[in-house]
Amino acid sequence: MSHAVLAGLVSVALGAPLVATMMQATEQRSLSPGVLTSEFVYDSAPFPSAPASTIVEAKGERLQALGRTRSGRVFKTWSEDSGRTWTPTTLTGLPNSSIGTDAQTLKDGRHLLVYNHTPKGRTPLNVAVSRDGKTWEAAAVLENEPGEYSYPFVIQTSDGRVHITYTWRRLRIKHVVIDPARLKPVGMSGGAWPAEPE
Repeated sequence: MSHAVLAGLVSVALGAPLVATMMQATEQRSLSPGVLTSEFVYDSAPFPSAPASTIVEAKGERLQALGRTRSGRVFKTWSEDSGRTWTPTTLTGLPNSSIGTDAQTLKDGRHLLVYNHTPKGRTPLNVAVSRDGKTWEAAAVLENEPGEYSYPFVIQTSDGRVHITYTWRRLRIKHVVIDPARLKPVGMSGGAWPAEPE
């Protein structure tokens, strides 16, 4: 399933509290047969209190959604049936000030998440990676100067490199390229980003 198709499953919800019920969707007949592999209309927002989300692939029909919340941390939820139903949303240990995130499942099976690792503001802009979607490791800092760095978008091209674009200080769009094979992830104790080595 491509990143473009998964983007069609992104949900938008406003201001509702976290709920502890499984959300169900109704499968619709696509207006573009052969292009969209599935399309769902949810009876209610599948990720309440989460203004936006991104979806990554696990194994088989398993998907994980990640995104910003109004709770100061990135949320996660899982689907075992390609997005028809989702588990209750829970919070990860990753701080985020309700600013947009994006993620990609890499060719090596790892998940890569681009987000603002802060409970307030839009700097720094960070990259974290995970092998299971549960434990995240610090991988790179894209920006840490004062300013606003937000709304990332990430893809992996056929050569294996990861391309990330984002709003740079609300003045321009910045494009960075990462070789994921060269990342050296470091664990985050208690969700704290590790200090830069001196």
